[in-house]
This record gives sequence, structure tokens and C-alpha cells, in this order.
Amino acid sequence: MFPIKPRNLDDVCAIEHVCFPDPWTRKMFEAELCAARGRALGLREKDGVGLEIIGYLFFHLVADEMDVLKIAVLPGFRRAGYAAGLMHAGFREACEHGVKKSILEVRASNAAAILFYGSLGFEVIGCRPSYYNHPSAEDALVMRKYFKRRKI
Repeated sequence: MFPIKPRNLDDVCAIEHVCFPDPWTRKMFEAELCAARGRALGLREKDGVGLEIIGYLFFHLVADEMDVLKIAVLPGFRRAGYAAGLMHAGFREACEHGVKKSILEVRASNAAAILFYGSLGFEVIGCRPSYYNHPSAEDALVMRKYFKRRKI
């Protein structure tokens, strides 16, 4: 894992366009890199020639909450634990800052993502009607995970 920097945004945007029907713009990612509460982690994998960025996680740390904004892994690298690794790295960073829970929104139709988040301990706590508007209006499920307190 490594912190995403502006020089990585060409790769991030390329992944974004492959993974999402309504991709963020470069300016949106740039704004997140400048946000005081923003965090961004990337993941590299050897591609035979060098290192290639294959995934990323963008999140905010606000008060006692980790707000997951974006996570993506290139299709050819999915179901190999990379997304879970990104999330766990984010959880560790959040816990180091005293965060107690994580929250996210996911498309109600994205069964694979809902199962993935459930496997990490997230539970559905609500719904945001018509939260997504592209390619058509769609509800978002709100999911939350509490972090277990570590005994010292």
C-alpha cells in the first residue's frame, strides 16, 4: 500500500473509468487529495515490466468515523483479496486516529459489493432513495461497521 499522490491520478482515473458507470473526474480526485480529512491509498502489482497501480481506496476521517468514498480494483485482479487488503489498511489508519466506525453507500443493485462489504463486517443500516442518478436513478444502501476495541 502507498499514499496516492497527484502523479498517480492518471492511473487512478483510468481504473475509475473501467470500474464505474458514473466515474469521478480528475478534478474530483484532486479535490480529495487536498481535503484536510481526505485519505487515499493505492495498491501496486508487478505486471512483468514494472509496477502497475491496480487499485485504490479514498476515504475521509471525520470525528470518530471513516467514510469510505471510493474503492476500486482492476477487473483482472478481483477476487484475490486486494480490495480487502485496501480496506484493512484503511481500517488500520482509521483506528490509529481513534475512529470507532466506518460508513459507506453502495448501489442497491450491486450484489457483489454488498456481499464483499458484509464479509468485512458491514451491516445495512438504511437506504438513500435515488442517491445515484447515472445511468439511471438508483437507491443506495447505507452500510456501517464498528471497529472492535483492542485490549492493551
